[in-house]
Amino acid sequence: MLKYKATNGLKFNFIFALLGNVGYAAFQFLLLTVFVRLYSTEEIGVFNYVGAFVLPITLAFDLQLRSLYLTGTEEGHYHSYHRYRNRVNIFAFAVLLISTQFTDSEYFWYVLILGTMKLLENQSNLYYGLFHKIESTQRVAMSRWIKTGGTFVVTAMVGILWKPDFLTLLWVYLGTNILLFVAFDLRWALQFGRKVADVPTPIKHMIVLTIPMVIIALIEKYYINYPKLALEQFFGLEAIGIVGTLYYFRMIGSQIVGSLSTATQSRYGELLKVKNYRGLDKFVALNVAIGGGLGIGLTLVFWLFGESIITLLFTEAYTAYMDALMLILLASTAGF
Repeated sequence: MLKYKATNGLKFNFIFALLGNVGYAAFQFLLLTVFVRLYSTEEIGVFNYVGAFVLPITLAFDLQLRSLYLTGTEEGHYHSYHRYRNRVNIFAFAVLLISTQFTDSEYFWYVLILGTMKLLENQSNLYYGLFHKIESTQRVAMSRWIKTGGTFVVTAMVGILWKPDFLTLLWVYLGTNILLFVAFDLRWALQFGRKVADVPTPIKHMIVLTIPMVIIALIEKYYINYPKLALEQFFGLEAIGIVGTLYYFRMIGSQIVGSLSTATQSRYGELLKVKNYRGLDKFVALNVAIGGGLGIGLTLVFWLFGESIITLLFTEAYTAYMDALMLILLASTAGF
């Protein structure tokens, strides 16, 4: 059994979780700006619309396995979680493809590409729990920078130099991501996994444990993504192309809040283990206050400088939707 490193402290893990998440958000955002500059608003609308369709399903089937593993006490349960993750990903992939046939079959290839991307992220997310628990979040940050940075560089270069049609560029996006996933995340996970004993957990126990996660995540993610789906229905792809793009500003705050959540997950487990419920309440209240303060700060920044930021990153046409952006950020503050 591996021993925890001295660097596996809360402050250390928060710093590297923040670096990893900010890097992920920055490269995703930069890639979106490339898409916006190279392709029509309608094509960006398809990208955002399919994302709103795919995300609730894939994130619901993430099942928060990383959190469950990190807040547990036995490292060896990782192998049970990993086997469960593989089965759930296969099931989620089938659900995506089948549901597409009954809803938006014309977007089948977009769903296939973005769905595969998100399910790979689910897979990596469990690997990140393994890296975090037996080492630190430093390797997690390395992975996120290498994968998202490498994917951005390759996809942006192909788009700028050769300007293929949008679907072809998305295939490049997926292919690069798969190669980097195998070269780094999968290889590291195999190395770490061999050093951890296998402590079997009955699959029935895992199903009962994670069913509430599916229900909660579906409700939460459809709550967040339904406005995008409704925009396509009532206003068309151009509207979702613009407003869906503005939703990415929400990602900035989400990644910082996610860093805090990632770094503190082990602490929650420690407080629960010793039944320190008063300390747990204070810790939750502190994190909620930090999330709310971040949301308010982000809203103020875009209230004061939003038009200049949007014009710089996208085009002046997007500034007509500043009111929508402010509503998105205010709602996000409550979510943080």
